[in-house]
Amino acid sequence: MRKVTLCLSLIMTLLSGSIMANPFDKVDEYILNNKGIIQLNSGTAVAVVKGDEVIYEGYFGYSDIQNQTPVNENTVFYIASMTKAFYALNTLLMEHSGKVDTNTTLNAMFPDIDFKPAIQSDKVTITDLLRHTSGIDSWPLIQVTAYTGQYDNDLINQLLEDSYVNPNAPLGTFDYTNVGYNILSHWMDNTFETNWQTQLATNIFKPLGMNQTSALMSDATSNDWALAKGYSVKSPTPTTPVYLIKTDDSMHAAGGMITTAQDMAKFLLAQVNGGILEGTQVIPKEVIAKSHESLITHSMFGHEQSYGWGWFNRDIFDQRILEHRGGYSGASTYMSIMPEKQIGLVVLSNQDKWGGDLAYALEKLVYAIALDKPEEEINEIIEDYEAFVQESATRFYENKSSVIPEKALQLNAMYVGNFSHDTLGNIVVSQHSDGTYLLKWGSLQSALLVGNAPHTLSVEFLPNSIEDIVFMQASDKQRYLKYREYWFKFNQ
Repeated sequence: MRKVTLCLSLIMTLLSGSIMANPFDKVDEYILNNKGIIQLNSGTAVAVVKGDEVIYEGYFGYSDIQNQTPVNENTVFYIASMTKAFYALNTLLMEHSGKVDTNTTLNAMFPDIDFKPAIQSDKVTITDLLRHTSGIDSWPLIQVTAYTGQYDNDLINQLLEDSYVNPNAPLGTFDYTNVGYNILSHWMDNTFETNWQTQLATNIFKPLGMNQTSALMSDATSNDWALAKGYSVKSPTPTTPVYLIKTDDSMHAAGGMITTAQDMAKFLLAQVNGGILEGTQVIPKEVIAKSHESLITHSMFGHEQSYGWGWFNRDIFDQRILEHRGGYSGASTYMSIMPEKQIGLVVLSNQDKWGGDLAYALEKLVYAIALDKPEEEINEIIEDYEAFVQESATRFYENKSSVIPEKALQLNAMYVGNFSHDTLGNIVVSQHSDGTYLLKWGSLQSALLVGNAPHTLSVEFLPNSIEDIVFMQASDKQRYLKYREYWFKFNQ
């Protein structure tokens, strides 16, 4: 097992003054150069498996930039939508044990919920929910589970009744979304009286010895894990951690895990070895095989690929790979496997803009190295991706606004107070002693910013994403706050 820890100046000296005999040294060099190009020394952890062993580990940058805490093998990252592959595997394990039938329909799952007829709840199955072909959409369901954390069991039932047909992707059509996983986990939690977090821990984490992995953010605190802080170059102050961090309430089955590169390597080893880890059949071989199936084809960026049980399926170097990314404020993650060659890769980053570009560059670079491609081809991959990132970064920084949005001051008293919505929860607007205003909506928050129209202010829940908030007063003096098409009623 090869471990690389960050000492930037030392590594660069060694790279410049010696011949790189190990081909994975090119991975080190690429990542270090990448961090210079994007002008942010955020953290990255990488692990590569081949056969039944870890053949590379690399740790770069900082998990905490302000305190210059280096990323290492114990650094825990939030992995967002990579969780989908784990939850789909959990469902297949439940099916293997006879507890779940993936052909079960929504009607059978929720006999007491009155779905809209257009949803065709008698036809939508668990398989549809997991492969993103259910045709169901619900922005409120995504919002409360992934962002605000303001929900309970009864509210989710109500949101299911209120869910609607995706106009761009009806039943049977692929459209990537969190909704299917949110619906299925709600049903399984209630059916088995065990929450999805416990299911993953029991069925996957513990059997694989993933001892620094959890679907609960509170475990990072209670176990004193080194949780990476999140950063964004889109922020006016990129070296300041983003405020939006996950809580237990906003961890969900479509995006709710924290883990390390070493723990992820265990998961990948089991994936490429038919469920065997360190000589033990930890996950049934037939379950692993089924989890690698391709279920629905679709086009992405002009290229045909497919989706299965929580994995995207496509080709690279004429070989099939299964992969999934994760993204959230201050996080960008990636994992993939090449089953026929028994190779796997995980890339975990605590910054949210170029983490994906870094991962896809490493995907091509790592698989080229692991497949023993000629050095000329490997060098060409590096040159092409470095040129792409350099161009992208140059364009980004040229266009990035240096203007910090102006905070609103001394507003009408009608803007202050508690505004509530039947399904989206409570928004609280308060005034600080300095005259500025804060809008808080569960885990989301933003200063109120100067707007562009009467009674209109702006919020920035995510870095560089400005949205309007409208305050209104009806003829009966009732006050309202409007966000998107949703009206929140003043109640105190």
